[in-house]
Amino acid sequence: MYAGEPQTGTDGEKHPIEPATGISPAEGMWIYHLCRQIKPQASLEIGLAFGFSTLFFLAALAENGSGRHTAVDPYQLQAPTRWAGIGLAHGRQLGGEQFRFIEERSFAALAHLSRVPEFFDFLFVDGRHFFDIALTEFTLGAELCSMGGYIAFHDMWLPAIQRAVEFVRANRADFEFVETPLDNIALFRRIATDDRQFKHFVDFRQPGV
Repeated sequence: MYAGEPQTGTDGEKHPIEPATGISPAEGMWIYHLCRQIKPQASLEIGLAFGFSTLFFLAALAENGSGRHTAVDPYQLQAPTRWAGIGLAHGRQLGGEQFRFIEERSFAALAHLSRVPEFFDFLFVDGRHFFDIALTEFTLGAELCSMGGYIAFHDMWLPAIQRAVEFVRANRADFEFVETPLDNIALFRRIATDDRQFKHFVDFRQPGV
């Protein structure tokens, strides 16, 4: 995949891919090693695309011998789409019963999961990269994050994601910021319940911005 070779979609045909739309090998190995370390019983990613990150999640779960991975993506099979179901095909082929696909917008999927409720030990936010959407995905995902679990933002090179992370760092004391060796990923760990008062707000804008 990283060589850019065409991949098989859900239609059984080969389709071209764009490796630049996936995570880097270093980011993938970081996901793999974190999953091997924390051994999540349930993990979730928002944004499946070609399935680059999915493969690292599933590889770690296979080595752990337990756990289930869920991918949320409303555009995987929707025509016209450049994904051609490639990420879904990979997940089904390599994950088997350890892989679940939810074909919904992130807001709807996270809301539906909260009604059960389901909880996840690791959530990876890598869907649409608008500030308001990424922050909403974190907010809804926080309700599903197990105590001691992790939520990661991908694509920190984008100003919108940087601002979302700044808000979380300033306003969500129930999540601690965890240093990582990767500049393109911001990681938070849930350490408490959200007990903010109704008037709580900390300005998260950078000085002079």
